[in-house]
Amino acid sequence: MIYLASPYTHEDPAVMQKRFEQVQTFTIYMIHKGAIVFSPIVYCHEMAVKADLPKDALFWQKQNADMLRRSDYFMVLKLPGWETSRGVQWELSMAEALFLPIDMIEVEIESN
Repeated sequence: MIYLASPYTHEDPAVMQKRFEQVQTFTIYMIHKGAIVFSPIVYCHEMAVKADLPKDALFWQKQNADMLRRSDYFMVLKLPGWETSRGVQWELSMAEALFLPIDMIEVEIESN
């Protein structure tokens, strides 16, 4: 299973929505290629919006840590803001501690 990290939290909800749409588009692409992918943003964004759950990395850290431990591979989708995302940096450091293979992905993604 691939754990797909990407930036999410932002003070502007429109930026968060765009990030969700971009990572969802990439996740769909990867699934079409036959990959098994877990993206915390794709999995949790709509639940967080619908149930008014916190949208910060700290709230989701325990769940994400458990998913990272079950992963075989780690990818970072280098959307704008990935370098300063506390969530992505935490996920990256945990992936390194777990000795997961790491791939940094740069793609142009248009969301609909």
